[in-house]
Amino acid sequence: MIDDPHDADAEATPPGADDGRGGADEAVVSEPSVDEPSVDEPGVSVSGVSVSGASVSGAAATGTEGASELRADLVSMIQSEVSLDPGVDIATDTDLLLSGLVDSLGVVQIVGWLEDRLDVQIDPVDIVLENFETVDSMVAFANGLSSSEH
Repeated sequence: MIDDPHDADAEATPPGADDGRGGADEAVVSEPSVDEPSVDEPGVSVSGVSVSGASVSGAAATGTEGASELRADLVSMIQSEVSLDPGVDIATDTDLLLSGLVDSLGVVQIVGWLEDRLDVQIDPVDIVLENFETVDSMVAFANGLSSSEH
C-alpha cells in the first residue's frame, strides 16, 4: 500500500521531523492559545494589575503630591460650593456631616465632583459616612479607588 499524505488515517509527522518530502527545515508557527487573555478584554490582568469595575484613570489621587493637591482642591470646593455655612473654615479633619456643614445633597455634589476630577464611577455602596465624614477620609477613599477594584 502507498502512503497518501492526504489520507486522514495516515500517522501525523511531528513538527520539524523529516516526513520524506523535504520539509524538515520548515519553521513551525503556532497560533496563540484561545485561553490567553488579550489586553483589550475587560477584567484582564496585565503584569499582576487587574482592572475591572470602575474605570480609574486621569488625575487619580496617588502619592503624597496628588493627595495634597486633591485635599486642597476638595477643601476649596466644599467651602465655596457645598458648605451650608461658608463662613466656617473647613479643616481636613472637620466632621462635615455631624457638624451640619454638609448635608446629603452636599455629599451627592462631592461624589459628582470626585467622579469628574478622578475620572471614576463611585459605587453607591461606597457612599457611607466613613468615606465622606472628613476631607481626609474622602482623600483616603479616593486613594483606595486608584489602587483597588471598585
